[in-house]
Amino acid sequence: TVGQGESRIDEAIGDLEASANPTVGLSAKAGQVDIRITSKAATRGAALALNAEMEQRVREKLGQFIFGVDDETLESVVAQLLSDRHLTLASVESGTGGALGGRLAHLGEAFRGGITVADRALGDLATVAEAAHRIRSDRGSDLGLCVSLIDAPDQGGLKLMIALVTPDNTKTVERGFGGHVALAGQWASTAALGLAWRNMKSDE
Repeated sequence: TVGQGESRIDEAIGDLEASANPTVGLSAKAGQVDIRITSKAATRGAALALNAEMEQRVREKLGQFIFGVDDETLESVVAQLLSDRHLTLASVESGTGGALGGRLAHLGEAFRGGITVADRALGDLATVAEAAHRIRSDRGSDLGLCVSLIDAPDQGGLKLMIALVTPDNTKTVERGFGGHVALAGQWASTAALGLAWRNMKSDE
């Protein structure tokens, strides 16, 4: 799942986590929460059937936040959506250590390239949106994605700003990050990929 924190996920499926068989557990990562379903039965087929039934119950509660199953990654799902829609994407980032570009490099031909600019160069949401527009134009891509992390002592950590520019609109996100600084780049890149995923899913 992407787009909701562990506490929100826990609240949404708390009743399912009380199940003895199948068991349902959470594993929180930087910007992502995995839901693990494990069943015990006399045969593998019976266990898989129990898993499938529980998965459906989870989807009824959290379907809008579930991007994939098993070994699917957020970047692989975004890559498939771009391919299915014959879209391309270019990126620009600041303060992330190049985390977003490193993950987007796996998109193949759908990725028109990305650039990293100096930390704090993109210091407000308007500048982030402008950068997304500019990279989209410069690279001739359908989508322009920009993410910036800057120090925000008044917010107790870092401030994340994201802009996604499409042929139809511009979507922005701004939020604080109070976690371990070593996880900030991964968290920011996951949030940016999540915004692109949600935008493309909403077009279905």
